[in-house]
Order: sequence, then structure tokens, then C-alpha cells
Amino acid sequence: MKKNNTDVTSINYSGFNIMIGNHYPWKSLTNKKDNYKFWCIDSYKVDLANFDIENIDKLAKYLSNKKGFYCGVFSTSKYLFCYTDKVRSYPLFYSFENNNLYVSDKADKLAELNYKLDNNSIIELQMSNFISGKNTIFKNVFQIKPGEVLIYNKINAMFNKIKYYSYYSDNIYNQSKEELIKQHSHIVNVIFSRLIEKINGKDVLIPLSAGLDSRLVLCKLKSLGCKNIKTFSYGPVGNHDAKWAEKIAKYLDVPWTFVPYSKENVLNFFWSKKRKDYWKFAFNGVSTPFMVDEIAIDYLISKRYISNVENTVIINGQSGDFISGGHVSGYHLKEIDPDKNYDVDIILNAIMSKHYSLNKILLKKHRNLILDKITKELGVDKGSNYKGEYLIKLYERWECEERQSKYVINGQRSYDYRNISWDLPLWDLEMMKFWVEVPYKYKINQNLYKEYLEQENLYGIFKDFNPSIWNWQRSGMIVFPIAKIVGLLFGSDAKDNFYNIVKYFGRYQNHYLPFGFREHLKNINKYNSPLGRYSKQLLKELYPEIKREQ
Repeated sequence: MKKNNTDVTSINYSGFNIMIGNHYPWKSLTNKKDNYKFWCIDSYKVDLANFDIENIDKLAKYLSNKKGFYCGVFSTSKYLFCYTDKVRSYPLFYSFENNNLYVSDKADKLAELNYKLDNNSIIELQMSNFISGKNTIFKNVFQIKPGEVLIYNKINAMFNKIKYYSYYSDNIYNQSKEELIKQHSHIVNVIFSRLIEKINGKDVLIPLSAGLDSRLVLCKLKSLGCKNIKTFSYGPVGNHDAKWAEKIAKYLDVPWTFVPYSKENVLNFFWSKKRKDYWKFAFNGVSTPFMVDEIAIDYLISKRYISNVENTVIINGQSGDFISGGHVSGYHLKEIDPDKNYDVDIILNAIMSKHYSLNKILLKKHRNLILDKITKELGVDKGSNYKGEYLIKLYERWECEERQSKYVINGQRSYDYRNISWDLPLWDLEMMKFWVEVPYKYKINQNLYKEYLEQENLYGIFKDFNPSIWNWQRSGMIVFPIAKIVGLLFGSDAKDNFYNIVKYFGRYQNHYLPFGFREHLKNINKYNSPLGRYSKQLLKELYPEIKREQ
């Protein structure tokens, strides 16, 4: 292995080149008997005995049943195999230059071989904060998609890809709701018991909110005997999420601390070299970094609440809301009858409205560009009719393999960047296998998931326990009566505009603060969310040569 000063390890081995980022927990293994070399990131022990080298069908079956979070590259005398896990928790990229294959977990290193930016990807990034499909921001660099294996034949220099897993199933459970709740309860117990074994005495740190998912993670770990648990919350001083989280932690008798996202803290971090370096690492040619707990993690390390980085594992509740049906109740999706036929446009429009509306101007101008790409990824024909249940499954598959994998789970980079271990029990394989076959009627408003939580009622904080989370804290509560008066005097549009203006001072003010109130007012009719401002800033910092349309 050849290390350079750019935090990458370069390897040339038997006809291909691999560049490994030193922020990730890579390990290498050699099987001299069968003459192959193996590099991987794996949250579980690698079982090389079950790798049937060069039997692609058996390899796909092995990976489809494999638990944990992983990616890998292994080389035999004839083939090179590169694979990601089912949610692409660790990204891998590839590029062909001068008849040579290059593989890396860092897209920008491959781009150095032939630097060209992709204009369509730049547009998509500004509309959604991520780039879908196999594309990256670079023309000649591609990502291995979730649940995919790239197979390269060294003899004839040909390659193909196989999809060993997709968040989709033709099967639908026919059990009763009560039976499914019991099945789900058993699966959760198995997952968290296995997680405690894997933790093996490490310090557990849980980002705690008033929401269902982080509450479940905390309660289930504690109920099964997990030790060394700490919790933390963050955000504007006085935010209701943190207030309820403090009460929950106190009731369960676990340590809790709060990280204030004051104007000074937010601005100091956002405009620091540390944040810029982190963005460069986490963007990786695909996804605007997930700006949630980065400030908090730095703060907790500096205050030694995280006293031993190497002995800490962070466990959050992503993405319990999505997997249990929380994302199929909006944008007219809840109006779908599973047994009736609908034009595919109903889910295409839902995807566009929910995931591509950060920049309203670009949405209007490039809607057809993105629709064509989504249609191709889904494998459907525009104007065609499909059963409602099938359309919902397609919608969930798309969101899982695109937004969740590329953007939400990419939030784990915050921990990788600081060399902190992490886990996502609600993305466990058994959880995915269960929820992908749950009927749509039990996913609307997460009704099965919520009934499970109420029946379990761990520590008595699920049933008849409904924390009120307001978008405003402290004196901000005066917003409601003022908005009502504005609406009465000037109409509903004026009321909506007033709310858009004062969002700057609300629950998510840390996303607005870096750019200032004047910039917020200037762009109020351009961005549907402050998150749209991040991609513009990222492109300005990393690719100043880009001439942005908006």
C-alpha cells in the first residue's frame, strides 16, 4: 500500500487500481490458497469461507442475506468484484481511463484522472441535494448503487453489474395486523439483542429527540440491559424537542446533555475551515452534507462528553419514520386505493414535489429533465396505469435507493469523519425484509408501527404520551396570533408569506443563520427550504468554475 499526503491509500494490484480513504475503517485480507485479495469495510466479522469465488449467483445470494453495513472489493485471477450494502452506507465509485479500471471510496480522487463536471448532475443537486442513479457530479465517475455488484473480467476487460438486492417485493403479508405486530416485536428484540452483542461494552451515544424512533432505540437498548448509555440533544435554546428529550432521559435515568445552537456557535462552525473540510469529505460527488449534529459532535468531543472516540458508538433512529410508512401519507399518496389502477404520474409528481422542490426556479425550468431520469430509474412508462399497491412499492423503492441512501444515510459521514463507530438498527436487514412486505393499509400514518409502540409501551412513554413539538420556542410563540391577524387583514397568501419570513427565527434557525436575514428575504421566493441554500454554497466552495443558472 502506498500512502500519500491526501488522506488516501493507493493500491495497484493485479490489473486494477484502488484508492482508499483513510477516514474509513478498511481492512484487507489475503487468501493465498485460492489466490485472491480482499478489501472491505464491514460492521460484522467477514466470513470468507462463505465466499464462493467466481460463482456469481452464490455471491449474490450471500450478499442478499448478509447483515450489517459494508462494502467490499476483492480480486481473483480472473475477476474483480466491487459491492455496496443494501443502503449504500459506505459509498464506492469506479471509473475507466485508458482501458484501466479505477475504484475508490472517494469520487474526487477518480475525477482527477479526467476532470469533467456533469451539468445535468449539477442541476439535480441544486434541486434535491443529492444525485440519483449511478451518476456523480463528474462525467467520468460513477457510483455503485445500493445492493449492487460491479463485476470486471480482467481477461477481456469487460464489466457488468448485477442487482442483488432492491427495497421491493411482490409479496404482501396476509396475516392480521395483530399477528404482524407480534412478528415486528420479535424482530426488534432480535435486532437489538444482536446489536448489544456487537457493541461489546462500548460507550453508547444516542441523539435523542421527542420523536418515536430515537425513543425506541433508547428504550429498547436499556430494557435489554445495554450499559454505558449517554444521550444528547441540540438546537436553539428552548426548543421543545430538547425539552421533552431531557424529560425522557431523566425518567429513564440516563445521562443527557444539551448542545445550544446559538448564533455564535452556528456561525463560528459554518464559516470555519473544519466545516469546509468536512463538506469536502462528506459530499463525495453525490450528496450535500447532512447538516444536523455536526456542531454537537464537535462540542461533545471538546467537552469530553465523548471521552474516548475509539470506544464510542453512536446509534440514532434513522430511518424508522420512512421504513414504517411515514413517507407515503403525503402528496396525495394516502389517497391511493391499493386495488385500483392509477396513472404513474401520481408517484412521479409526488417524487418531484417532495424531493426536487428545494429550488423553485430550477424545478420549473428542468422538471422534464428530472422526470425522465426518475422514469428510467423506476422502469415505468409515462402515461401508463398500474395497481395502487405496486405504485406505492415503487415509490418506496425509489426513495430508499435514492434519497435515503444517498442523502439521509450519508449523515453517518459526520461520525466517520471523526473516526467514531456508528450503527443504524432500524435499517437492519430483518427490519427491511419485514416492512417491504407490509400492506400499504398498515403503513398509512405509520399505524402499525405506532400500535406496536403503544402495545409495548416501554417505560410507559409511548401510550398516551404525545409530546407537543412547536416550530417556535420562547417568545417565538407570539408568531401565531400575529399570523392570524395578518391573515384576517390581508388574506391567506399574506399569512403564508409572513410564516415564511419568520421561519428564520424558528426551530430550524441554524439552517438559516449562516446566510443572514437579508439573504433569507432576498431568496424567499426562490427556495422552499433553507437546505436549498447549502448546495449553492457547496458548489461555490468546491467548484468555483461552475456558472450557476440560479
